[in-house]
Parts: sequence; structure tokens; C-alpha cells
Amino acid sequence: MGVFSKSQSWLNFEEVVIFAKISPNKRSLPTCARAAMSIASKLSIIVAVSKNGIIGKNGRIPWHIPEELKFFKSITMGHTVIMGRKTFESIGRVLPGRRNLVVTRSENWFFENYYKNSGQISVLGSMDLALNVIRDSPIPEHFWVIGGEEIYRQFLPYVGAIVCSEIPATCDGDAFFQIPRAFVRGEKLCECSQFVAHKWIRTE
Repeated sequence: MGVFSKSQSWLNFEEVVIFAKISPNKRSLPTCARAAMSIASKLSIIVAVSKNGIIGKNGRIPWHIPEELKFFKSITMGHTVIMGRKTFESIGRVLPGRRNLVVTRSENWFFENYYKNSGQISVLGSMDLALNVIRDSPIPEHFWVIGGEEIYRQFLPYVGAIVCSEIPATCDGDAFFQIPRAFVRGEKLCECSQFVAHKWIRTE
């Protein structure tokens, strides 16, 4: 599988459509500490969370904060974003200026629904394959996990940092996120009346 480098043009890149499937009996997760550290240095989560830990409701974000969307764009632009099928469908399009990597076990989903609007997107059949892509990518490339809840949960053990926008409101929802104790709050990245964003760093 090819990997986009920073020297390549994001806007003029040829269409890339990949679906890879891995046998459950042949797991390809990195097993050595060096490989795990390599992944953590290039992999982060970006998430917006309400006061009561809500990140979504019925597949949608339960608030609309334009400034937070601008912040999300500024952080992820020019990098690779990783998401599950439901998150991609809720967005409804490829996020421009970023390589979009969708993880789904549904082999025919992409080709049936999004082939004509593929753009800068790769479709992988397992998290294991996504981790291999991250491990083998050039050092300047960075990967951002953008949801949803299950994808966050799967990738959380491998990320080195979390960028979390805290929404000071209690919301109703059915998708949740909680920062583990293995992370400590670091620098403040953005603050306005509707949210404040910090970078959390893994210490363990």
C-alpha cells in the first residue's frame, strides 16, 4: 500500500481506493516495544466531549460550534484522518486536504455507496492493517483518529496523545469518551466561550 508523504500534493493526488482484508488467524499487530513507540509517536486522537462525557447522538454530534470545527480543521489539515464507516457516512463526504482512512469490516460498502466520490480515501478491513500503515509510514506523517466511539476505543491503547475539546454543557447522547488515567493534561491549544481544547500526553 502506498503512503502519502508531505512532499506530495494533497489536492492533485490520484484517486486511491483500497480494500484489504486480514485473516483472524494471521494478526499483524506490532509486537515489539519499538514498533509500538513508533506508532504512538505518529498517532493521536482528536475528540470533542461534553461535560458529561457525550461525543455523539444517533450518529451525529449533538452540538454545532463553528469555532470548534475550525479548530478541528486546523489540527487535522494536511494529515491522515482515521474513522469508522458510520463516522464517514455521518460526514457524508471525503474531508478535503486530508487523506481519509476508513476502517470497516463491510467489504462491499465503499464500492456500492461512495465509489464516484472517493477522492483521497483508503478503505481497510481491520484495525490491524491500519496500525501497519501507521507503523510503516514516513516519520513526518501524522494520523488523527476522529471517531466514532468504537474506533476511539480500539485505537486508544496505541495513541501517544489526545487533543480534547471540552464542551462546558451537559448533553443527551448515546456515544461516550473518557480520557484514561495514563494521560496527563498538557498545553492549552484553544479557548473560547463555547469550548476549551487541551493536549493530553500519554505517560505510561
